[in-house]
Amino acid sequence: MHVTMGPRLPTFARTVRSAIITLLCIFGSSFLSVEANPCAVVDEGDVNPVRDCLNRPTVPGKAFVIKKLFEVNKPGIIQIRKRNDKLYVSTGLTSTTSFAQVFECSESGDCKKWFDVDEALIEATGYGISFRNWMHGGLRGITFHDNFDENGIFYSAQMQIRPNDTSGLNYLSDVENPIDADSTVTEWVLDGRKISPSSHVELLRIGMPVYDHPVKQLQFHDGWLYICHGDGSVQSATAGGGQNINDALGKVLRIRPNPRGSSELYSTFGNPWHGEEGYLSELYAVGFRNPHHIAISSTGQVVVADAGRDNIEEINCVRPGGNYGWSFREGTFVHVLQTGTLFAGVDALPSDDEGRDLDYPCAQWGHEGPVGQQFNGHAGGGGFIVENDSPLGGIYPYFDFPERGTTFYSEYTEMLNAKTRISEFGGNTSGLTQATTYKAVLVDADLEIMSDEFRTFIGSQRIDMRMGQAEDGTLFMTSKTNGAVYKVLNSVPGYVEKKYFKFPFDCNGPVINSGTVEEFGTGGKIDPTEACKARCTEREDCVGFGITGYNCEFRSAAFCLGKRAGSRDFYVQVPEYTELDGDCYTEKFLESQEVSSLEECQGLCAGYTGCMGVSFGEGVCTMRSNSCEDPDVFASSTFFAKPGASIGEQTDVSTESPTVAPTTDAPTTVAPTTTAPTTIAPTTLAPTTLAPTQTPTAKALQNKGPKNNQ
Repeated sequence: MHVTMGPRLPTFARTVRSAIITLLCIFGSSFLSVEANPCAVVDEGDVNPVRDCLNRPTVPGKAFVIKKLFEVNKPGIIQIRKRNDKLYVSTGLTSTTSFAQVFECSESGDCKKWFDVDEALIEATGYGISFRNWMHGGLRGITFHDNFDENGIFYSAQMQIRPNDTSGLNYLSDVENPIDADSTVTEWVLDGRKISPSSHVELLRIGMPVYDHPVKQLQFHDGWLYICHGDGSVQSATAGGGQNINDALGKVLRIRPNPRGSSELYSTFGNPWHGEEGYLSELYAVGFRNPHHIAISSTGQVVVADAGRDNIEEINCVRPGGNYGWSFREGTFVHVLQTGTLFAGVDALPSDDEGRDLDYPCAQWGHEGPVGQQFNGHAGGGGFIVENDSPLGGIYPYFDFPERGTTFYSEYTEMLNAKTRISEFGGNTSGLTQATTYKAVLVDADLEIMSDEFRTFIGSQRIDMRMGQAEDGTLFMTSKTNGAVYKVLNSVPGYVEKKYFKFPFDCNGPVINSGTVEEFGTGGKIDPTEACKARCTEREDCVGFGITGYNCEFRSAAFCLGKRAGSRDFYVQVPEYTELDGDCYTEKFLESQEVSSLEECQGLCAGYTGCMGVSFGEGVCTMRSNSCEDPDVFASSTFFAKPGASIGEQTDVSTESPTVAPTTDAPTTVAPTTTAPTTIAPTTLAPTTLAPTQTPTAKALQNKGPKNNQ
C-alpha cells in the first residue's frame, strides 16, 4: 500500500504505528483481502520509510536431509554438476589456493582429474586463468551441451589474463581503462576420454573496469547458452551498472552456438533485442547487480539469484527483454545510490512506477544488522528447481552463501504466480507480490547435527556455499572451504518420507539418545519438529521421538497407551496399513483401548513392539500380535495389518459352518486348514507427510489403496 503520513508522532504512537505496519508487512493480504506490497510505505516523519519492513521474518519450513559423500583433495569447489552417473566438481580460487580444475567423481568418492582449464588455456592461447583476485577471479563454472553424450561439447567461464595485443578478439564489450583480466566464455570438446586444448574456441570476451562481479555461471538449454555477468562496478554502486544497452555488464546474455566450421561463432536470432540499433544482440535481460546463479526449468523458465548491495537479496523469474532495475532498484525498493548502507540505502517505490516497465523479484529477503551497516556478510545464491516426485519436489532453494549458508526455499508455482510487473496489472506498487520465503533446517543423516546454517557442518567462518543438481532433480551442496560434497537425500526421486502421528503426551520406551538437538542458529526461525522427523526417518532403529522446545528424544519403541497429560509431545512413525474386509477375530491381542480415531489406533500400534495390526470399530482399538494367521475373521470391526504381517485365508464364520459327516462307529476327523500364510509386501504408495498439528481423517486412511494383500 502507498501511505503518506502526517507530522511526526509522539514516541508511543510511533511504536504502535510501527507495530501495525510490521503486522501488515508480515501478513499482507491476510488482513486486507487485497494483494499488497507490504513494504511500500512512505512516512515523511521517519528517516527511512521502509525500515519496519526490511526484516520481515521468513516462515519455518521443511528439513533438508543431507549426507556427506566425500571430500575432493582440493578445496575451492565452485560448482557441482551430475551427468549420467558422474559428478563433475569444478574447483576455483580460495584465499589460500589457486585451482581451475574439474574432477570427475563417483558418489562413493572415487575422483580423478578430468580437465585442467588453466593448463588448456595456456597451451591454446598462451594466456591462462587470472588468479590475482581470489574472490572474483579464477574458473567461474562449466556447463554441458544438451547433446554432450554424442558431441562431447561443453563450455567454461573464467577470468582470463588479458593479452597485450587484443586485436582480433571477440570483445562483446570493453571499457576505457580495463584491468589485466577479462571475462571469457570458451567452448571445448571431449573426444573419447581426452579434452584436447586444440578444441578451444573462444566464443566471447568482456572487458572489466575493476575486479568486482565478473562473469558468473553458465547454463545450456534447448540449444541456447545462457551467460550471467555481473555489473563490474566499484562496490557495485558508483558506476551504476546494469542499465547500459551497449555493454554486457549486469546482464543475462544468450547465444546459440553454431556448429564448428560455421562462418559465425553463434547466432542471436530470437533474442529480444536482436537487430535493434544500439543494443547488443546477445542481451536476454538487463538490470542485474551480481546474478550469481542461474537455473532453467524443463519448460525453459529462467530463474536468477541476484546478490544485493546492503539491503535486499533477489530471486528473479526472468523473462526475455525484462529489466530488473539495478542500479536504481534493489528488490522492491528504490536503491539510494549515493548513500547505501543497511536501511538508509533503500526507499519506498514511487507511486508512478508503472511507467518505468520494470520487473521485480518473484522472491526476496532482507538483511539483518544494525542501521548504517555496510557489506554485512549477506549475499544471495541460488540452487535449482526440483522437478521430481521427491518430498522436496516443486521447490526452488536459495541461500545466504558467503558466511552463514542459511538455506531458504519457495514453492516454484508460487514464484511463477507472483505479480512482478506493475505494467501488466496496472495500478500502483500495492499490487506487487512475492512468493513466501521458507527457512529450511539442515539435518545431517550421519552426524545427528541439525542447523539452519550450512557453516555448522563446514566448521568455518566463511564457507562460500554452492548447490548442484543431477539430471533427475537430486540436489547437492558444497563449500569452497573444505572440498566436501553433500547429497540432499530427500530430493532424490522415490525417497520415502515417513508419516508421523502426534500424541499430545510423551510415550514410554527405550531411549536411543536425547538432548542432541539444540536451538538452531540465531533466532530459532525454523521448525524443530520437521528437523526431528527428518533425523528419526534416517535412523533405522527410531520409531518416534518426544519433543520439548528444541530438544528431541529419540526412541526405539513406544508404548503410548493411556490418556496422560504432559509438556512433551510425541511423534510416532506410522506405516501404510493394509485394510482387510473384516476383523481378525483372535484372542491373541496385546491391548485394547477406547480411541478417538483410526489414526490414533494405528499410531498406538506403530511404536508398540510386537504389534502387527489393529482391529478398529465403534471407537475401540485392539492391538494384535499375530495378525490373521487364524482363519476366523469377520466381526463388527475392521482389521488393519502392518507391512510384513501374515494373513491366513479369510472365512466369514457368520454365514458359513464346517460340514460334519454323519456319525458312524468311528468319528470323522476334520482336517486342519492347510492354507499357507501369505506375506504382505510393504506398500509402495507415496506416504503423506503430516504437519505437526494435522492428521488425516479416518475415511482418508481407509480409502488408501486396494484391499486384501495389495
